[in-house]
Amino acid sequence: MFFLLPFFEGHRHEPENTISLISIRQHVATYWPYPLILSLFMAFVYLNNGISVGMQEYMHIKIQLNNVFFFLIVFFAIYLPNIINELIDTPSGLKNRNVLLIIGISFIIYCFSFNELHSWNIRNIFYLLRNLPLQLITHSIMFKMAMFIPIALSIFSLTLNASKCSKLYVLLSVSFFYLLTMFLVEPRYYICIVAFYALFRSYKERKHELIQTVYLFAISWALFFYNLSFESVLQQF
Repeated sequence: MFFLLPFFEGHRHEPENTISLISIRQHVATYWPYPLILSLFMAFVYLNNGISVGMQEYMHIKIQLNNVFFFLIVFFAIYLPNIINELIDTPSGLKNRNVLLIIGISFIIYCFSFNELHSWNIRNIFYLLRNLPLQLITHSIMFKMAMFIPIALSIFSLTLNASKCSKLYVLLSVSFFYLLTMFLVEPRYYICIVAFYALFRSYKERKHELIQTVYLFAISWALFFYNLSFESVLQQF
């Protein structure tokens, strides 16, 4: 991402035909450490047969869209107030042909691909906020259809914000391929994506941002007390 961002930012105000092979070479000559580090990391993953050092049988690379869709669900839960505000301010965005096309294709892929789970997403029942909804999605067709609503609204929000900031196109493209290789569905993989999204996104009016902040504060404390109560229950067993 840090390799692509300077290039797109430097050429976004220039005519399309000004992007030449020479400008690409100049960019590569300046930012060559980034693709070098990425290449070394990919070589390590290939030779190690996975990302993790140890437990390769559980942390192997597998092309899977589960993390992409679950990220969209988590994104909806995090930015719910902003998404509601965007629906009110720009309802025509849901009628945009490109947005509808992306949502339609995503729905078809979601129906046929979100079926297989990593063993850690099945056996460990104590990860209720992660494993329980995942198991419901794969075992209940009604729940699976219902969970596509937040996915569709997240796609609407992300495309709307990406149209206002070219950096988000790069972030979302890199994030898609990053999540595509992760078989284990794990929300902590989304931390960097959400953090960079918060930096790049266009901010709303102050009152809307205040509502979003209070909402995040409330759910953070709710999760904190939920974890405390859940740990106390586990200690009784």
